[in-house]
Amino acid sequence: MSFQPPKIDHNWCIIENSFDVTKNRHYESVFSLGTGFMTTRASIDEGFQDDDQSVEYERRMDNTTLEKTRASKSRWGTFMPVVQANHPNLNKGIVNLPFYLGLSIFIDDEKLDLEHSNIHDYCRWLDLQTGTLYRRVTWETQSGKQVEIAWRRYMNPKDRFACVQDVNLTVNQPAIVLVENFIDNNVRTNGYDKFSQHSVDAKGELIYSDVTTNLNNRIITASQCYFNLPVQQNVVLTTRQATGSASFCLGSDETLEIRKISFTAADAYFPSHQLLEIARENIQKFGQLDTEGLYTLHTNVWAEQWRKSDIQITATDALGYNSQLAIRSAVFHLLKAKGLEDRALLCPKGCTTEMYYGSVFWDFEVFMLPFFIYTHPELARTAPSFRYNGLESARKLARTYGYGGAKYPWQSDCSGNETCVPWQYTDHQVHIAADVVLGIWHYVRATGDKEFLFEKGIEIFIETARYWLERVDRLPGRPGFHILGVMGPDEYKPITNNNAYTNFVARLNLQLAVEAAGEVKLNDPERYDRLCEKIGFRESELLEFQQVAEQISLPQDDKRNVVWQCDDFDTAFAEIDIAGKWTDRTRLFGFYVSQEKRYRSKVIKQADVLALLGVFPYHFTTDQKAASFKYYEPFTIHDSSNSMTHRQMVAADLGWKDLAYESWQRSIDIDFGNLPRSNDGLHYANVGGMWQQVVFGFAGLASALNKQNLEFKPCIPDQIQSITFPLSWKGQSLRITVSTNIIGVMNLSDDVIDFYVDGKKYQADPGQSTEAGY
Repeated sequence: MSFQPPKIDHNWCIIENSFDVTKNRHYESVFSLGTGFMTTRASIDEGFQDDDQSVEYERRMDNTTLEKTRASKSRWGTFMPVVQANHPNLNKGIVNLPFYLGLSIFIDDEKLDLEHSNIHDYCRWLDLQTGTLYRRVTWETQSGKQVEIAWRRYMNPKDRFACVQDVNLTVNQPAIVLVENFIDNNVRTNGYDKFSQHSVDAKGELIYSDVTTNLNNRIITASQCYFNLPVQQNVVLTTRQATGSASFCLGSDETLEIRKISFTAADAYFPSHQLLEIARENIQKFGQLDTEGLYTLHTNVWAEQWRKSDIQITATDALGYNSQLAIRSAVFHLLKAKGLEDRALLCPKGCTTEMYYGSVFWDFEVFMLPFFIYTHPELARTAPSFRYNGLESARKLARTYGYGGAKYPWQSDCSGNETCVPWQYTDHQVHIAADVVLGIWHYVRATGDKEFLFEKGIEIFIETARYWLERVDRLPGRPGFHILGVMGPDEYKPITNNNAYTNFVARLNLQLAVEAAGEVKLNDPERYDRLCEKIGFRESELLEFQQVAEQISLPQDDKRNVVWQCDDFDTAFAEIDIAGKWTDRTRLFGFYVSQEKRYRSKVIKQADVLALLGVFPYHFTTDQKAASFKYYEPFTIHDSSNSMTHRQMVAADLGWKDLAYESWQRSIDIDFGNLPRSNDGLHYANVGGMWQQVVFGFAGLASALNKQNLEFKPCIPDQIQSITFPLSWKGQSLRITVSTNIIGVMNLSDDVIDFYVDGKKYQADPGQSTEAGY
């Protein structure tokens, strides 16, 4: 059963070299593990004193970016995106499931406690390559005994709902060792108990929790410990906690080996009446395998994940930064969060907490989806499938506003219903309808999956276009159509007219409906006729879509080459002394200025026009991009973690190497740097955006949204010498290497691939690599 922690590789491992309880919640986030179906925060096995996880408090949705969360040493968390329940103030959202990691250790009745015990040689690290969390300490007890303890924790993606905790413990003198394995279902980290029924029990040495949510979903969480020494385990049950204990008399330098296996079975995946038996059978199956045999099955899965996803960066980074480790951190957290599940997508926290309730925003389509499209297209397909599953809910939402067609919710639960509470987002952040279409179109263009487009995508395109047809307005004395009263990506401007991003994507939505309908009609007329009959679609609507699209324009200043964020942006908002008010740049600007003042001042929460220029760089001139970047830079305070991605991509597109690298550093800082803000979960738009910054930004790949062909326009900063990454492009597998002056395309597929560098055409034969200078 014994294991040996491996040597730490600083390009693969996130490391915590000393314990500081004030940083514990940050490490719970960055060390979180997952299988794509279930995510668990990296809470310390033995927990802390005076750290109650069952406190009820009132939490109201306002601006989550600026929310001050309840203070605690730890924030337990296990989440399945598809298991959701009601909250009295926050509508429907994910449930924090029972805590199963509990594993306390006592030596001669003294409990291990990282805050109060005499600890030496502490180290905890996440090995990204193997998806394994390690910890080791030397503990000197009050009686002077030296205890060496090593922990290993992992969750095999193939096993979906299992977690294994291995522990090796050695004492230098004879000692009584007590091990307590516990499960706790009294977890209210969102301030509210979502379980309408709860109990704990045991079957032999297996302890388990049985809970039912207030939406009548049942979940069994079970654990069992295995030891290398014979022992009789005892069980103690309280109202909300089950504890199994085992006591050992260890001799000098004798090692106790512990293996705790847990399994969470939910009726979202298994028959409700079989949950306990399924959990028990899985735990017993894993328990019968030897320790390293079980672990090897896990590492083999991660080896295949990395084969499709690993980005290799050679860099001489500034002090405190490691580009190689940063991009691998981002890729790992994307991989461990998304499985083959189309009933839910990733929320902005990637289920590393319930801060965003597990709701799906535009963050997925715009920031996270590209990673999956170009590395794991089978996972990417779950996004358009999820949106199709929610189409009827989007139709109903449009009707509640008095519109036809489909209005997708700003904040969607797993049934496609609007869960956002603040009216300004729910009513006015309407670009989400077009973002959904862009995500589908991006997927189809990059993968060639026309079957999805013809069978389901076209219906979404038409219904969202119908919504835009009624959402536009005429204005007296002004030509064309206008989209009024909207909030664009910049959430510090709640009600504006003709937001450039919104107008552009709405116009594109209408155009894509026309284009896709024509393609379906031409290639599969019978399916097209069935669709027309199903949704009552008239051919004349296509003409309306096209006519309206042609009359939606963007606010811009042709003399200054600035694309305006909205009508009258330059003159409608008050100047504000950003530098004078923002006295501590380690805190967000929003903490220094009230919402009321932010709403009427020339201050931008996140890239807005730059989001447009970053996603669609080929639709604008170099002068427009440069002038707009320079104009908005003084007003953009980047309170949103979304913001740096598009700032970096626009800078790279313009060839501004220093600004592109500086933006990359600031993205690293958000979750993986020296001053992170990830106590309450990782920022998954930023995490997904980091992949885009490397591939679309530095490597200069033109996304399939912009180009039909494989094209590159690199911008490699002085600090980076080379980037190598795998790429799935329209069904072909490639390996791309970009260095200071050369691009290499290795064709791993059976067909010839053409590619372009700075407009010049090259060709890579099957199994061959072609280099191109730039």
